[in-house]
Amino acid sequence: MASFSIERIDCEGVSDSDRFFHEARYRFSFPYVQGRRVLDVACGVGYGTRLLADGGARFVTGVDLSDDALRQATATFSAFNASFLRADALNLPFRPGSFDAVVSFETIEHLADGAQFLREVARCLRPGGVLLLSSPNKAALPPGCKSSPFHLREFDLDELKALLGEAFVSVELFWQPWPDRAVQNQRAAWWAYRIRQVPGGALYRLLPKKWRGTIAAMIGRRLQTGAASLSSYAPRPIATRPTDRDACVHLAVCFKGK
Repeated sequence: MASFSIERIDCEGVSDSDRFFHEARYRFSFPYVQGRRVLDVACGVGYGTRLLADGGARFVTGVDLSDDALRQATATFSAFNASFLRADALNLPFRPGSFDAVVSFETIEHLADGAQFLREVARCLRPGGVLLLSSPNKAALPPGCKSSPFHLREFDLDELKALLGEAFVSVELFWQPWPDRAVQNQRAAWWAYRIRQVPGGALYRLLPKKWRGTIAAMIGRRLQTGAASLSSYAPRPIATRPTDRDACVHLAVCFKGK
């Protein structure tokens, strides 16, 4: 359903829209990590860890299970306030209260025990600490479908909120649109409408049914003049979401009790 299927950003050969889609979450996190000790769980190749470090965090530790990803992260994104190590998200090797903030984007859907992951995160946070977490919106997909074969469980809004509420005293929810999908769909719909306006809809009826949507979408993409931007993918409050299918990803800001 979605053209976006990247499981890990490798910083090469990635479109602007896909890169901005990921980067916007990290930049959204900047106010929550200022001057703080931060843990980035499932950091991948580390570009987001470095963003957090450059965005004002006191120190960021990125952890991942992939040795290949960690080698690239260490070689490319290490800094005086950013380092990387191998760790299991379900058994984090840190003492209780080691971090002021935890960031973990597109992780929980890959884990066999999301509740255990959240307990581990809460354990590693100091009292009053914050978790920033994102996960694909199951309700935006056809019934029974997943956005990736690598996902063990995907959540709709209520399921994610309920699970987070078991480990955190306060949960604020946001959403992100599909990369480029909203603009393309709007333009495709507009052109489909214009084609139908030919007197009597003759031209539209002449097109094979299986081609109608595809042709309209192709025209919409070719006429898409607005370049992708970070602001177009910035997380937005749940109250502003038009429909469930508009939300590709849900992002949660979760606070641990004092």
